[in-house]
Amino acid sequence: MNTFDRIARCLPNKTLFVAVVVLGAFWLGTLTRDNSVANAEVRTGPQQQAFKSGATRSLVILEDISITLKQIDVRLKKIEAVAISANKK
Repeated sequence: MNTFDRIARCLPNKTLFVAVVVLGAFWLGTLTRDNSVANAEVRTGPQQQAFKSGATRSLVILEDISITLKQIDVRLKKIEAVAISANKK
């Protein structure tokens, strides 16, 4: 008996085995699936504040810019004081 005959005799058994394993895995997957994923449910988080637009948004941004500019002014005054004291020495 040659190799081809052996393969031809085992092939249907292996094919049937592989088909049973694949179908079993598919069946097991359908039993254990998460329904929220299958139904594409979206979980929502807490409600966010409404989007600010126009003058409301501009006011907040301008206040942030004002605070930043004041911080820069304080730092520049400190740098100027150090530079003046270094020049006097």
